Amino acid sequence: MGDQHESLLPNGVVAPILTPFEFDRSVAHERYVAHAHRLLDDGCVGLAAFGTTGEALSVATRERTTALEALVDGGIDPGVLVVGTGLPNLPGTVHLTRHAVDLGCRACMVLPPFYFKDPSEEGLFRHFASLIEHVDDDRLRIVLYPIPQV
Repeated sequence: MGDQHESLLPNGVVAPILTPFEFDRSVAHERYVAHAHRLLDDGCVGLAAFGTTGEALSVATRERTTALEALVDGGIDPGVLVVGTGLPNLPGTVHLTRHAVDLGCRACMVLPPFYFKDPSEEGLFRHFASLIEHVDDDRLRIVLYPIPQV
């Protein structure tokens, strides 16, 4: 994504991808990859992984990284992935965001600090600025994940 004029999101359908689970509640990697390929084969131009539809907060941090790796290893171009990396804590958000950037994902969807009631605009700014500072990578592209109450 080196071109500064390139759109943050591709033109077309960016589908929120469901996360399939095994009976032990781990991510079903083979089905996850197959589902991603099906969405792209059906005409989607991008995939939003680990948003609300993808059960992001139901999946452990380590499992999210391995599932994302499974998508890329399974032939999904990381340039079509917009990955939910937000957590209620900054260190975890930094870890997931850095991982997505290192894999070459198109962008990261980041939650505001939703655990705190009525954060100030200054607090929100500092939260996102701190994330950018800690990830410290020019490839980072952030999509702010809207939570209307915040």
